[in-house]
Amino acid sequence: MAIKPILFSGPMVRKIRSGHKTQTRRAVKPYPVFSKTELGVDYFVFEQNGPLPVSGMTPNIRMNALYQVGDILWVREAFAAFDADWKHPGKPSDLEDGPWPNIAYAADEPLKGFGRPSIHMPRWACRLFLRVVSVRVARLHAMSEEDAYVEGVVIGSAPSDSCYDGFQKLWDDFYGECQSECWDANPWVWVFEFERTTKPAGWPGN
Repeated sequence: MAIKPILFSGPMVRKIRSGHKTQTRRAVKPYPVFSKTELGVDYFVFEQNGPLPVSGMTPNIRMNALYQVGDILWVREAFAAFDADWKHPGKPSDLEDGPWPNIAYAADEPLKGFGRPSIHMPRWACRLFLRVVSVRVARLHAMSEEDAYVEGVVIGSAPSDSCYDGFQKLWDDFYGECQSECWDANPWVWVFEFERTTKPAGWPGN
């Protein structure tokens, strides 16, 4: 079991906290190479000690998921830190030692002027922890409507709207500029399922 960071946007943080979002898909990097006999395989199951192929198939290269079953993920999200008088501490380096008495999160309310991007969130500011419960690799288009829903997608107002179509838009908003990872390319993706968990013992700020 390892403790690793993961980034989520404000809307996805809200979906996780509400219990709506329990899956996340991330593009497989480096892109896997499969032989012709393996192209019909929908997915591979991965365990902590490495990949276990389904139906006897074996990929030409070994792939290891960034996150493994049992790992604890600490969620990095956009935030701002303030002192006891709700004054901003100043330089980004001033945040490193923390914790600060007042923390605001973009997922809860707009940050006014002092917001820090998620990539710069220090460990002590984390409020959301996840445990990985399953890992697999699949083609992006293989996801179901239910999968799209637990990715945090909400059906739109039009009668023809679906979570699947909504996820397609979300995916291309993030990966659309990369030809090999855009929706139409139907890339291989990691599928991580997770559940909420408690802050690990000894975590900064405990």
